[in-house]
Amino acid sequence: MGFGDVLRGGGYEHFDQFDPPADGGRPLEDAIVRPAGAGEPVEHEHTSHRIQAELPEISVIEMTFRPEFEGVDPHTHDDHVDAFYVLAGEADFVVGNEVRRAGPGSFMAAPPGARHGFSNPGPADLRVLNFHAPDAGFVGRLRS
Repeated sequence: MGFGDVLRGGGYEHFDQFDPPADGGRPLEDAIVRPAGAGEPVEHEHTSHRIQAELPEISVIEMTFRPEFEGVDPHTHDDHVDAFYVLAGEADFVVGNEVRRAGPGSFMAAPPGARHGFSNPGPADLRVLNFHAPDAGFVGRLRS
């Protein structure tokens, strides 16, 4: 019994995991598997990023913010979730009107309409995985 069977058996009949179709489904080239250190590099002043995934449904970016980085002012998004998983260093996340300090292993997700922002309080680099779901054009803006 697979994980999907367990969830569907527990009353979650709409869980979206099914056996692959007879033709195998989407081509292997549509899947994304990257080794550590891979991804499309994007550099800006006091930041460096590696785009790990750019799909209409989700973008995933490994982001590094040096201590000199002033942060991202509080803002909202109308059409997507903006989420962060802290890999190294510390982040000061603005969530609503509160500031929450978050270290490695911490996660923050701002649903559409939620006020959020962040900064690197230092003294070390802040490394996060940033997720936008759906992508909503974020990766394109990051490149410019």
